[in-house]
Amino acid sequence: MLTFAAAACSLVGNGDANLADLDNGVVVQAPNAAGGDGRPVVEVLPPRDDTRPPLDPDADPQTPLGWLRARYFPVWTQEFDGAFPPETCGTAWELDGIAEPVSNVDISLYGEVPIMAALAVMRYEHLVSRALADPTPLAQLCVAVGSVGPARTHALESLQAALESDQPGRMRALHPSEVTLVAVGPTTALAVACVTPGAWSSSGVTLSSEAPTPGDASAGQTPSGEAATHLSAYLLRVSRGHEDRVADTSYRVSDVERRESPGCAGWESWLAQWEAAVDGWLSEGQIWQHRSHSVTAKSICDTLPAAGGGDCPEQWQAR
Repeated sequence: MLTFAAAACSLVGNGDANLADLDNGVVVQAPNAAGGDGRPVVEVLPPRDDTRPPLDPDADPQTPLGWLRARYFPVWTQEFDGAFPPETCGTAWELDGIAEPVSNVDISLYGEVPIMAALAVMRYEHLVSRALADPTPLAQLCVAVGSVGPARTHALESLQAALESDQPGRMRALHPSEVTLVAVGPTTALAVACVTPGAWSSSGVTLSSEAPTPGDASAGQTPSGEAATHLSAYLLRVSRGHEDRVADTSYRVSDVERRESPGCAGWESWLAQWEAAVDGWLSEGQIWQHRSHSVTAKSICDTLPAAGGGDCPEQWQAR
């Protein structure tokens, strides 16, 4: 079953609605965008709660940034008082670790939507799997850079369990070399990818220049023939950081569904399954637009200036 289909129903907004009431966290669609039963679809965002205590009772934050992070991360480290994601997570992404979904933003103003969606997926897999492969309290910040909502909650719980385990770090780091944007909504996007294990080292994830692409039946085969590849679907949310006054807006992964596969041979049926899911959501009155646009890590890097840097996935392993 499509486990986040129900979640998608509650994540629909409308770009034509009056979105000025962001602080109240409620967006109501225009009448012509109402659901099949004639009722408007309402999106309710979580309230901002500045009085919520730290999740870790032993937390001792000394800065406003530390206090903010202490309310989101279950395992405290004093480094939360000042750590900045690029230096901490080995990335070039100057995105706040603490971010929440927003509804009054046109994501297309921030770049090409297919590329932004692909980067969100690649960033999520790189940061989250890297954190779980080498668990540290500070890695919670890296998990939050790449995710919001249920995806962030699940990843933080998994990381906490790894930190409390006697044998942490068993998960292999993962990466997709290609991501397909299936559909977009006013505040959401749906993307799919064939995700393969990468070689983990203390310096990061090694992205092979021969990384498998969808349709490669041999992808993900271990020497013993054990399946090590997953077909994955991602629900993305337009999100904005809260850690400073700079409005860093991006797609971030909100939910994930995976199917273990012996390789990428089931890619076509996986993509068709999610295209059919979008058709179902449209028939329910939700607002989606089919896109079917694939983006590779190489194509992203090729579009960057000759000076390099930026969000080039092929260079992440060196950071």
